[in-house]
Amino acid sequence: MTRVHRMSGKMENMTQQPWPILERPAPLPSDTFGNPDESNRFVVLIEQTVGSGETQRWGVPDAPIRVPGGRPAAQQMAAQLAANHKPRHPMMEQGRWVYRISDDQYLSVVQGATATFHFRVSVAELL
Repeated sequence: MTRVHRMSGKMENMTQQPWPILERPAPLPSDTFGNPDESNRFVVLIEQTVGSGETQRWGVPDAPIRVPGGRPAAQQMAAQLAANHKPRHPMMEQGRWVYRISDDQYLSVVQGATATFHFRVSVAELL
């Protein structure tokens, strides 16, 4: 499969992607009509820099992480991911600083060999 790059107009081969494409998980009962129950309506989202060069942008590249066990379990997972998640940028981590913004949100600053990046881990409620 090929596409035309929006800036240069050159054709690109989309089969040689540097990052894996994740399949969206099958819908859970909370994705359908009705009220989601307390145990499955909280997810963990990771916002980070995606792309490279002129196409770098802020986004949520992966599917939300569903955490059974309600909000406390999702908060625990968010804290673990803030400390241990390997972001797409930088490639070679040299150091990391984790800041708790609230019980539901963390900001991780990751120093690479040549640049510093950050990512945010949040607990969100599916409405």
